[in-house]
Amino acid sequence: MRLPSGWARAALAGIESAFFAWLIPVIVGVTGFWVVASNPWLREVSWEAGASIGASFWAISLGGDGNLGGVHVGFFPLLWSLLQVLFLRGFLLQTRDSDVGASWGAVPAFTLTSTVLVLASADATAWRVILGSLCVSALAALWSDYSARHRRGTPMAGKWQWLSDGIRLGALWLLVAAGTSLVLVVISWSVNAGSLRSGFERLGPGAGFFATMLFMFFPNLIGWAWSWITGAGLIGPTGDAVNWSNPRTSDFVIPYWTLVPVTSGSHLIPWIPVLLGVVLGAATAYRRRRVARLDANLRPVAVACVFFTVVLTAWLMLSGGSLGEGKLAYLGPQVLAAIGWTVVKMLLPLIAVVAVFHPQTFSLARRGAQRMQAWAQRKLQKPKDQEKSTETKDPESVPLPDVDGTSIHNKRMPAVSRQSSLETEVIPEVEQGRAPSLPEASRPQEEHRTDQSTRE
Repeated sequence: MRLPSGWARAALAGIESAFFAWLIPVIVGVTGFWVVASNPWLREVSWEAGASIGASFWAISLGGDGNLGGVHVGFFPLLWSLLQVLFLRGFLLQTRDSDVGASWGAVPAFTLTSTVLVLASADATAWRVILGSLCVSALAALWSDYSARHRRGTPMAGKWQWLSDGIRLGALWLLVAAGTSLVLVVISWSVNAGSLRSGFERLGPGAGFFATMLFMFFPNLIGWAWSWITGAGLIGPTGDAVNWSNPRTSDFVIPYWTLVPVTSGSHLIPWIPVLLGVVLGAATAYRRRRVARLDANLRPVAVACVFFTVVLTAWLMLSGGSLGEGKLAYLGPQVLAAIGWTVVKMLLPLIAVVAVFHPQTFSLARRGAQRMQAWAQRKLQKPKDQEKSTETKDPESVPLPDVDGTSIHNKRMPAVSRQSSLETEVIPEVEQGRAPSLPEASRPQEEHRTDQSTRE
């Protein structure tokens, strides 16, 4: 057993990525110290404190919980977490000419470097940072390995094509959901711009530094918006749930919380996921209309639904967090309710539309309609046949002629045998003194007897 070619280069990429992901927040923290250094109220703040804040911010982005300005924070800055995945993916481009699987060498290197940095500089829970480092590096390595297999056309890529199609389809749905939430955030931002500005002004000097840090929580805000759209709502600073039917009534010194609507808004908001499900289902059905079999068409759709649900669940879980103790122990979306409403309102209509608009479904419906029509015709034809059978004559009874040759209409006698019928026809001829007429088949035999008697 040997390691794939290029694993050392991938390990170096992991070390570089982890170091730069830690260094940038530290530099920003030190810069923030220089910004607020002239404030007499913040003379006790040193550059070491600024660097510690930057390092704690980096540790929190990997899942740790640290102290920011004396406040115990466990709120993921999701944008910086995603940027770390992009950083490592960019460094792993150096291994694109290496063997398939070489990019996984970055996972232990990234995790080990992050562990050393968090133990040396940040006041955070180390094991949570280690777990977050594993997740970030594994995502980047998986992305790089998938791209390498897809680019080289390995047999695995062709064998699991339906799985690949489902993942891409689920990623597209996530982008649409995020775009819809972003539109809602922009609308709320424009409506509550004054409240947001006053929230930053309350932070005093260094508001720009804090605004830069808060921008790293922007994906969290998009997750909040999606939870609001589904109708599940958010858990606010008061510990109560707020949603479109129960808007917030309090104002806290939390800048992003001021973007939460204070009015109920339109009752059409909870129907947005249903509309998205129908539109995405129709688009998916049109895009995959050339797939002949219905089960082959629904297989990637099922994978996309699972991928969408798993990623959305992780996204909403990471969108919330703690900003202290007590009622601020959790601030963010109601995850289980939001996921449940997403499945019911969006994914189920989406699957139904894809299944209904498939050509095989049309064919099955057409055959079913034809069978129902034939069954209905048989049901309607049976009473008519019964009516006709009652109107026809009984074949076991026939009318008999009277002795004077008139037929009897009002009486019916049982039918007799052919011999009895012939005797009945012969008797009137004998009574009138005429010879009974014989059937045509017996006439040649009678003529033969007459000729023989003449010769004698």
